[in-house]
Amino acid sequence: LVIRDRNDSLQTIAWRVAEEKVEPSSLPDLAGDEFDAFDGPIFKGMVNVDTLLVQSQRRDQKNPGEWFTPIRVLNPEHAEELSNIVKWNNKGEQTAIYRVKQSFAAYAGKVAGGTGYQIYGAGLREVWSDYLELVELESHP
Repeated sequence: LVIRDRNDSLQTIAWRVAEEKVEPSSLPDLAGDEFDAFDGPIFKGMVNVDTLLVQSQRRDQKNPGEWFTPIRVLNPEHAEELSNIVKWNNKGEQTAIYRVKQSFAAYAGKVAGGTGYQIYGAGLREVWSDYLELVELESHP
């Protein structure tokens, strides 16, 4: 999956979609709020080891949720522009960057109501420490 970031430079995500014979068979089709969070095609695939995932978080959030962006977030306003986070009561008071240490199946696509792209690791919240390592945490005023 190749995307353009805020500065219109290309970024490549280490991502293999289902059409490339990856079998994320544990992933059902999305419905409800999860489906509505995407604008356009939703891809199923594997997020590869050493991929960096960015997450805008509430202040003092200890563990990641399940929604990430591959684009480095500059500040809360940028996070809102990219990921439509205010709708989910997230003020983007801190930005966490995680390194994937074990591949996992996920969904990816364009953010509904935002300009960015997102990766949704359904069920990752409960087992995140098996798959992700926090590499950077930045607080925003």
